[in-house]
Amino acid sequence: MPQPPHPPGHAPADSGDRSASPPTDRVIAVLDLLSAHPGREFTLTEIIRYSGISKATCHAVVRRLADAHYLLHTPTGYSLGPALIAVGHSAERSFPAARAAQHHLVSLAEEFGVPCTAAVHDSKTITVVDAAGPRPPGDAFGSGLRIPLVPPYGAVQIAWSGEDEIRAWLDRAPRADEEFRNRLIGELETIRRRGYDVHRESTASMRLREALYGLMREDLSASQQEAVTLLYTELSHIDSLPERLDDRTRYSVNTISAPAFDADGRTSVVLSLLMAKPLRGAEIARAGKRLLAAAADITRSTGGRPAERNRESRPTRAPK
Repeated sequence: MPQPPHPPGHAPADSGDRSASPPTDRVIAVLDLLSAHPGREFTLTEIIRYSGISKATCHAVVRRLADAHYLLHTPTGYSLGPALIAVGHSAERSFPAARAAQHHLVSLAEEFGVPCTAAVHDSKTITVVDAAGPRPPGDAFGSGLRIPLVPPYGAVQIAWSGEDEIRAWLDRAPRADEEFRNRLIGELETIRRRGYDVHRESTASMRLREALYGLMREDLSASQQEAVTLLYTELSHIDSLPERLDDRTRYSVNTISAPAFDADGRTSVVLSLLMAKPLRGAEIARAGKRLLAAAADITRSTGGRPAERNRESRPTRAPK
């Protein structure tokens, strides 16, 4: 049986990394493991192996979670418990845009015949909170996937943010040279003018997906962490598609994404079509317009305020 992972970006609970609350980390590790595999039961031995928690500690954690009904314990193992249903509903109410996106995901996935996802973000991470349509191999882009908010990832999430947030995102880039920083700034400006983002499909992006599929099946070892870092760096050399596309020319496209906005004009949720195939310029434009329409409906239905399409960002050069 394939070995479940620690969610991307998370080290084993007993990996030795410094933490403000190691006991809390162990609870999170157990819940993360089971939530990444809904409907599957894990034996205590499997939880110990995949989470990296010691046997005595793991037994205490799962027993307490089961007592509180956050886990369900049967003779064959442990799975997510009924108490988490209420927690999930409460969390969903905290993200009204994600809830409003649900029927749009289904409609877009059916129309284009590809997976469609909804993602939210904080200052460090992009999290896929819902998905519809056919699953890619390995189900790597399903709900719960977390991707570090590190350039070139997160451009569509960050494009309409304030100057400080944009600068913080730029500062996390894997390359610190001025040329790359200015290219990222240009990408943000293109996204704002167009209203949506188009990621090119490339050998590097395909390799990244394959690595993510691997992370969905294997432990996140030190070598895998290094491999993902190298892929981030390699992808930083990939140019985005030009702003103006020829209607008849075919372009290799990975994803097309558009944001909805909250009452402050900040990105609340991003809808993405996972194309991963060549598309004519006219097809890209049609998909972009459909995403924009869906995102605009989410913005309206949640009391959001549309951001200005052509608003320019303040940081324009790398610091000297």
